[in-house]
Amino acid sequence: MTDVQMLIDNPETRDFKVGDVVTDDMIQELVASLTEHGCGGVELLLDVWRAEYKDRYAIAGFLKDKGIGSKRLISMPDRISNTINSEGTVLMRPSGLSPPPPRLHLCVYERQRQSERCSGFEEMKGG
Repeated sequence: MTDVQMLIDNPETRDFKVGDVVTDDMIQELVASLTEHGCGGVELLLDVWRAEYKDRYAIAGFLKDKGIGSKRLISMPDRISNTINSEGTVLMRPSGLSPPPPRLHLCVYERQRQSERCSGFEEMKGG
């Protein structure tokens, strides 16, 4: 943890561009999906991506940018998408903003013990 904090505090030559992580292929896949679903503003999205985010440094220019934090560009989508309501069933995905489902700890224990795969999602009937 100390090494991670040191990297965030002083990224220097170890910093990298956001566009190295979120590739052009990923952006094109997103654009295709948004277009397929009839979303507007795709060209504006591409313009903002290219002009404001693609060439920023990931740590110094994105992670530590207080403007991004104040706009909640990261936390709000996570908060909104940490549960999925589907036909009377709520699926919860593990998130830093929501507690793990009650069975998640047991699931991790069982996976370690029996080397079985667990999804980490918990179904809850109702609303």
